[in-house]
Amino acid sequence: MKKPPSITQRLLRWYCDPVFLEEIEGDLHELYREWVAEFGVQKANRLYFFHTIKFFRPFALRRNYHSNTYRTMMFKHYFTVAYRNLVKHKSFSIINIAGLALGITCFTLIALYVRYELSFDRFHTDADRIYRVIQQQTDGGEPFARTGGAHITPLRSIPEFEEIVRLFRTSIEVQKLDESRAERLNEKRFYFADSNFFDVFSFRLVVGEKNVLTSPNAVVLTESSAKRYFGNEDPLGQTLLIGDSLSLEVQGIMEDTPKNSHFSMDFLTSITALKQYYNNPGPFESYWWPWLWTFVKLQPQSSVASVNTRMEEIVGQYRGADVAKEFVPKLQPITDIHLYSINAIGEPGANSSIMYVAVLSAISLLILLIACVNFTNLSLARSVKRAKEVGIRKAAGAARGTLIRQFLGESFLLSMLALGAGFLLAELLLPYFNDLAYRELEITVQDQLPFWLLLLSAVVLTGLLSGSYPAWVLSRLRAAQVLKSSSGQKIGSRQWLQRGLVVFQFVASIALIAGTLIAYQQLTFLQESALGFEKEQIITVPVPSVNSDLQAEKLETLEQAFMQLADVSGVSRVYARPGFGHGMDQDCEVEGKTEEVGPEERVWRQHIGYDYFDLLDIPVLSGRTLSVKSGTDATDAVILNETAAKNFGFTPETALGKKVRTYVSENGQTYGDLTGTVIGVVKDYHSASLRERIVPTVFMSSEGAYSYYTRHLLVKISGAHQSVLSNLEDTWKNVFPDRPLAASYLDADLEMRYEAEQRLGDIMLTFSVLAILIACLGLYGLAAYIAERRTKEMGIRKTLGASVQQLLLLFNQDFLLLIGIAFLIATPVAWYAMDRWLQDFAYHVSIGPIIFVVAGLLCLSIALLTVSYQAFRTARVNPVDSLRNE
Repeated sequence: MKKPPSITQRLLRWYCDPVFLEEIEGDLHELYREWVAEFGVQKANRLYFFHTIKFFRPFALRRNYHSNTYRTMMFKHYFTVAYRNLVKHKSFSIINIAGLALGITCFTLIALYVRYELSFDRFHTDADRIYRVIQQQTDGGEPFARTGGAHITPLRSIPEFEEIVRLFRTSIEVQKLDESRAERLNEKRFYFADSNFFDVFSFRLVVGEKNVLTSPNAVVLTESSAKRYFGNEDPLGQTLLIGDSLSLEVQGIMEDTPKNSHFSMDFLTSITALKQYYNNPGPFESYWWPWLWTFVKLQPQSSVASVNTRMEEIVGQYRGADVAKEFVPKLQPITDIHLYSINAIGEPGANSSIMYVAVLSAISLLILLIACVNFTNLSLARSVKRAKEVGIRKAAGAARGTLIRQFLGESFLLSMLALGAGFLLAELLLPYFNDLAYRELEITVQDQLPFWLLLLSAVVLTGLLSGSYPAWVLSRLRAAQVLKSSSGQKIGSRQWLQRGLVVFQFVASIALIAGTLIAYQQLTFLQESALGFEKEQIITVPVPSVNSDLQAEKLETLEQAFMQLADVSGVSRVYARPGFGHGMDQDCEVEGKTEEVGPEERVWRQHIGYDYFDLLDIPVLSGRTLSVKSGTDATDAVILNETAAKNFGFTPETALGKKVRTYVSENGQTYGDLTGTVIGVVKDYHSASLRERIVPTVFMSSEGAYSYYTRHLLVKISGAHQSVLSNLEDTWKNVFPDRPLAASYLDADLEMRYEAEQRLGDIMLTFSVLAILIACLGLYGLAAYIAERRTKEMGIRKTLGASVQQLLLLFNQDFLLLIGIAFLIATPVAWYAMDRWLQDFAYHVSIGPIIFVVAGLLCLSIALLTVSYQAFRTARVNPVDSLRNE
């Protein structure tokens, strides 16, 4: 007689054969009795229970891998279990999803900003072959972004250059010539270029041909400027008056310059027109005088290193020996200009810095890592709580692969929910972030597909990592081990991973806080440092270029008219506004100085008017300043600053009476040659940004014959009168009726010099707060879980007489240790990173220990408040209730 199958054999067949499952469902009670006989009542009850609620039905189909029904049922099962866990543990789910979503939001916003900064000038078709020729100073000074007008001549002999184009920008008056004779507008983005401009740059012409600049009288307008001057009428063929005498015909319309271009233009005409306008051959004959931007387009496969060597040799043949030795031409990729030329001399506009991009990139990665660590840490904490669930599932017959898929699926679902929430939140907050970053960023999936794929990969990886512990570790344990009453505690006893993740969170948080404090300290230093001159109550007025005696007379008339206003206490002239430029770089000869003036002792020449130093309250160390009472000061007087006198080997007293000659010399030709006698020495002041050191400066007159060196009027007002600008404008209109007044307050303009630093500080502050919030969310969830695990311990300690304060101290001591370790790690990391950033400034704050102490205490206080709240709630629970629940 054939022996009947055992219970084990029947179970195996039951698991593998769905048909047999249907056959035995009606005989469940008989099967239960057999289970009792073979396994005992306890296990038989467990098997009966799980079979009754149909828990095993999906596993009965697990061998049928090719069944669509199996896959559908398994997916439905995973989703159902995940949904029940989400609903059952609402607070855990909200904290986990919210923390990761907030981290994704922060990462997305900063990544959009970083991506935009890295995109500058990459829209050009041949951006990888376009370079700018700069002049590197061999003494270690900042490079000149511009070259001489004749620099193009030696460059044409280098065969690796496919195209060479020069650019020049100036602020110029433009007037529409028609019967209305509209007033002149001061256009600050008026460019001149060689005729092959559109062969190098990919600015699209809407109307006109690429060779439009071959016509010496042609001008190209952007769509915005065409709309501003001509409205809805056709601008082609219309005439514009440039300055006083240059008439140009509109022969082309181009698209507006993209915002991610390092130079932006409204008007474009030819270099030939520039020569007509200036009528000064000097700048076009110089091989080094930094006047024009020179761009080259390399032949494919050309070596930049070999071209640099060749260019230095060839250009050196055209220059004087001293200039060739001091200034070396180099190629700079056009895609590097925006981020690697923040301190270059002669840039068309304010650039950013690769250091800022690196700092913000690090912040975004830190925030995303903090969020991912939170997600992983909380998942690890909850996994211990689910140890018994894993044991029951294994006892009920669940295979390890099934458990792995289930836990990974749950974690993946949570991470996808967080991704969706983070994306939606980023879209909602983008307008506010644009205001913070002074940018016009937008989210476009098609153009930013690589970024979104990277973010999706990071989120998926986070989900898989956070689910890997319960999936791979708990699923490997034997059912008997995890079903013991103390096994959950043993499994969770190794908390080194959780502790390490908490330490990482607070290392990042403390470093971000310290970095933000240092950035704001430096920004405050930049904005509030004594510049050596009075900047309050000073209005700066740009004046038209003085090209004739008539305009010089108008300038003097304007000064006198301003002085008649009741609100005005002083007026003076200046070439470069204080705080915005040194003036003009010059060679010099000094009477009484025997040794030759080296390249490190070149001077800057600044032209000023009478009462300039009195108006700005700059102290005079010796001698006197320019005076209208002296008949020769307008043409024969020189004033030195402290640095210049020291470089020349003089004291403020011994410098008086010496002759100083300043000029530009090249290949036997001399330009701007002026000589004067030192009549005074003034105290140093910061004539440019605090990124730069104070330079030796020679001050000369911009009065009388040198009136053409006047670029601005400085008007000092007495008191904050609301009507002062209106009065100035009325006076201006009487002298220059066809030109608008473009006045501004000097102190307000000076604050705008550090816009990049202000933007960096604001972004760092905002996202540091968010990083701490994310870290505290995770800490709150982790503390809640630990408090739940230690409820019985707290009840016993309280029964034995422990006070609430003692319980709070006991609960917090572990976190105190972790934050202390984080502080020790974060301090040197933050110090090194911020010290590197501060090296961009010639004058900066020193990093003291108080910054890190404040950052550590702030982080500690927030963490303890977060943890203590949960500990206090647990400590206040009645011990009877906590022990009963346990």
